[in-house]
Amino acid sequence: MLNVFTVPDARSGGYFELALELGPPNDARLRTAFEVLWSHPDVESVYVEQEREPDVQPWLRAHYVDPLAQSARGLVRFADLVVVPCAVRVVREEGGADRLNFPFPAAALGRAFPEAGNAFWDPEEARSTHDVQVQRVEAWLAGFGQRVFARVPFRLGLIGLCNPGWRQLSCWRRRA
Repeated sequence: MLNVFTVPDARSGGYFELALELGPPNDARLRTAFEVLWSHPDVESVYVEQEREPDVQPWLRAHYVDPLAQSARGLVRFADLVVVPCAVRVVREEGGADRLNFPFPAAALGRAFPEAGNAFWDPEEARSTHDVQVQRVEAWLAGFGQRVFARVPFRLGLIGLCNPGWRQLSCWRRRA
């Protein structure tokens, strides 16, 4: 049994994420971006129950999940080495923009890459060490962003630590 969703620190310590601002609300664009993320070859599956482990719930194809009504979770394989839990969260701001967040629990990344120390949840350490593992994860997430951008051009993409109440994100932009 693979314990990734229900381990004690599964949703604590913040998240290291790719955050995309897609633009004004648009269901078709949001659905396409959601499905492009989940179709990446490193994403193994989509689940909707965060309180049950993957091996005791059915996996779904992304087109069966309503991104505005359901939270989607999954497993991602980094460079064929480690499996890390992930999620895709949709934020639709009233009178604002659609956002698609692709977060990974910082604690899970820390377990997967112990040589990175606290760099996945401590931005000061990440900056001071220029950790190779953090840079690999950032580059990998940028690849996800580029894959989405090829199908759904977006206004802004951010990569980095997201912690409730504050943000310390490195930013990259791509223009159409």
